[in-house]
Amino acid sequence: MLLNLHIKNIAVIKQLNIEFNNGFSALTGETGAGKSIIIDALNMALGERVSKDIIRHGEEKALAEAVFQIDNDETYCVLEEFGMEAEEGTVIVSRDINADGKSTCRINGRITTASSLRELAKTVLNIHGQHDNQYLLNQSKHITFLDSYIGLGQELEQYKELYEKRKEILKEIELNSIDNEEKQMKTDMLTYQVNELEGANLVSGMEDKLETRQNYLSEISNISNVVGNAKYKLSEGDKSVFDVLSGVSSAFQGISQYDETLKELSERLNSVTLEVEDIAYTVASFADGIVENTGELDEIQGKLSTIYELKRKYKKSSVEELMEYHSNIKQQLDNIVQNDEIINRLKENLIETEMKLSRCADVLTEKRKNCAKALEQNICKELEQLDMPYCSFVVNITETDFNVLGKDNVEFLISANAGEEPKPLNKIASGGEMSRIMLAIKSILSDADTVNTLVFDEIDAGVSGRAADKIAEKLSKLADNKQILCITHLAQIASKAKNHYLVEKIVSDDKTNTTVKLLEGNERVYEIARIMGGHNVTENTLNAARELIGE
Repeated sequence: MLLNLHIKNIAVIKQLNIEFNNGFSALTGETGAGKSIIIDALNMALGERVSKDIIRHGEEKALAEAVFQIDNDETYCVLEEFGMEAEEGTVIVSRDINADGKSTCRINGRITTASSLRELAKTVLNIHGQHDNQYLLNQSKHITFLDSYIGLGQELEQYKELYEKRKEILKEIELNSIDNEEKQMKTDMLTYQVNELEGANLVSGMEDKLETRQNYLSEISNISNVVGNAKYKLSEGDKSVFDVLSGVSSAFQGISQYDETLKELSERLNSVTLEVEDIAYTVASFADGIVENTGELDEIQGKLSTIYELKRKYKKSSVEELMEYHSNIKQQLDNIVQNDEIINRLKENLIETEMKLSRCADVLTEKRKNCAKALEQNICKELEQLDMPYCSFVVNITETDFNVLGKDNVEFLISANAGEEPKPLNKIASGGEMSRIMLAIKSILSDADTVNTLVFDEIDAGVSGRAADKIAEKLSKLADNKQILCITHLAQIASKAKNHYLVEKIVSDDKTNTTVKLLEGNERVYEIARIMGGHNVTENTLNAARELIGE
C-alpha cells in the first residue's frame, strides 16, 4: 500500500507531501492543476524514463520519493534478491534527477539502478491510464491478457526454453547448409591449401635456423680462409704461437724457484700455453671439417623461398602462424567432409525438439481454450455491472506458426449491442466502452494480482451519466481488497471515494505552485458541486452534491 508520496521541484510543484489511506481515494481538480504530475512523480520514483524537463523552472534538481507498506511476499523476495531488507514492514523508493539529466535511484536509502526500481515497482503498484486502452486495441497483446488471467507460468517458461533451443538448431542448420557447387569449390580450395602447407613440412622455429645456416654457408669461403690462417699461425708455422709460448713457459719454469713473482708468471704462462694449445686443437678440428657444400645452400635457399612465399600468400608473419592456419583449414575441410553427418544430427535433434515443443504448445492451447470461456463469461458479467448489459465478449483463438508464446493467435471480439456479430475491438468500441472493457479486465485480473495498489489515471475518459455510476461502483468494490487511487473529472466517481483529495494550482508572487489537500465535510461537498456545475456553484448543486455523497 502506498503510504506517502513526497515531491520536490517537479513541474509546477515546489514541494508536496501527500499521505495516502487505504480503500478508494479520488483526486480531482481543475484541468491543468497538476493531477497528471502526481502520476509523473510516481513513475519517476519507480524508475520509469523521465526527461530533465520535468525539473521545476529555476531549480537544479527534482526529487520523487514514495513510501510503501509491504503486503505481499513477492516484494520481500525482490528485496532479498537485491540484498536488502524491509524496515518495519515498509520500503522507501526515491529518485532525483539533475539539470544535466543524470539521476540517482535509492531503495531504503541505498543507491541502486532504475531497472531495480522498476523490478520492485511491479510488486507494489500498477498504474492504469488512457494508454492502456491503446494497449487493449493492439491485438497482439490480447494473448498476454489471457495468459495473465490463466496464470501461465511454468508451462510458458518450459515452452520458451524449447522455442529458443529450436531457434538455435535452425541457425546451426543454416550455418552448416551449403549447396553442392559451393561445397565442391570450398573443398577443392581447402584441399589445395592443406596439401601446399603440408608439403612445406613446417616446424616451429625452422625459419630462424635455416636463415642462420644460410648465412654461414654464404660466408663459407671467408670463414675457411680465416680459420685456416688461424690454424697455421697457432700451431703449424715455424714460429707458431704455441711453440713460442711453450718455449717461454719452459724458460720461466726453470727460474721460478728463485722468486715468488717468477713463480706466479711461470704458472700463468703455463696456463696460457695450455689454453692456446686447446684453442689451436679446436681451430684445427673446425678447419679440417669445413666443406663448401653448394647443394645444401641451394636447398636451404629453396626452403626459405617457399616459407617467404607462403607467408606472403596467406598474409602471415611467421611459420607458427602458418602452422596455426594449416590446422584451422584442415579442421574446416574435415567439417565439410562430415557436413552431411552434422546436418543429419541437427535435423534429428530438430525433430525431437519440435515434438517436445508441439506438446508444450498443445498444453498452452488447451489451457487457453479451457479458460477462454470462463474469461468471456466473467468479462460479460463485469460489463453488465458497468452498464453494458447486452455486450457479447468473445476470446477468439486460432492456430498460427510457432512463436515465442506458443502457436495461438488470440483476439478479443466484442458486440456492444444485442443481435450484432462480435467484431474486433478497434472496429466498434467507443472511447467510453473501451474504458469500461479495460476496467472489466483489470477487475478480473486483479483477483490474481498480488499488487495491492492500483492507480487509475482518467480511466473514465469518454464516460458519463449512468455508465459513470457503474464505474464508480466497480472502483469502490475493487477497493474492498485493494488500495485504489483514481484521478477523475466525474462527480459520480469522486463521490464514491473514501478519501477525496483536491489538486489545486495557486499563483503567488508571480510563481505557480500545486497543492494537494484531503477534503472533509463541506469542502468535499463544494468540490463535488464544482465538478457538477463548474464555477457557478449554487445551493442546488450543493444539495445535489450532498445527495450524491449520501449525506
